Amino acid sequence: MFAPQQPRPAPVPPPAHQATQQAAETVSGVLPPPLAGAESETDEDTTAAAAVPAAPVVHEEPVYDDGAPEDAVIASEDHGTIDSDGIVRVIDGNRWRIIGSWQAGTPEQGMVFYQTKFADLAAVVNLFASRVRSGKATGEPAAARAVQLAGEVAHAHAIGDLASLAEVLQSLAPVIAEHKAKAAADRAAARAAAIAKRDAIATEAETLVESTAWKATSDRFRTLLDEWKSAARLDRGTEQDLWGRFSTARS
Repeated sequence: MFAPQQPRPAPVPPPAHQATQQAAETVSGVLPPPLAGAESETDEDTTAAAAVPAAPVVHEEPVYDDGAPEDAVIASEDHGTIDSDGIVRVIDGNRWRIIGSWQAGTPEQGMVFYQTKFADLAAVVNLFASRVRSGKATGEPAAARAVQLAGEVAHAHAIGDLASLAEVLQSLAPVIAEHKAKAAADRAAARAAAIAKRDAIATEAETLVESTAWKATSDRFRTLLDEWKSAARLDRGTEQDLWGRFSTARS
């Protein structure tokens, strides 16, 4: 017969100094490493040295805070704040919008991170505005890009004067509309000129039908054909109608 199994003795907790060391090792695996060159004479100094800021955790959907933050650690004029819990807010119209939770470094580093994101977005908006006003960005592509940028500004996870960027994009709407109207007028004028050119060729060809100067008429038809080939293209239906007249006159 087997002897009854003896109960296992309860684990003996490690000495206090060993438990403290194990806890410190566990925490050190979670906290970011200190910046290069930072002094680390004490544990407090080591944990205070922040790592290079990483991308923060952001909210997928817009979250608004109806009350003004009262525990802001750092603020950027009237544009945004980061509170003691790392919650990042930006002014969106007359409300505070929560745009992230900064846990990767000090609040000051978080403010720099979000202000840099605003500066990058502002550079994109201002470059686009410059291209629109100079006529380099026009038509439907410019209109679509303006709508896209307006959406990016409205949902930006950045701290800065977002309202001013929205105003810049709004000011471009009449400029883009004016460019579109001018482009449509230019296309209409070009089409009218192309129709007039091909109609003139077909009309002259029709006047040559009764000519008895065979050599001169043949040479002129060749010249008119070359002019037809070099003329601006038209829509298929209009061009076929005019070609029918020209081709009949030549045959």
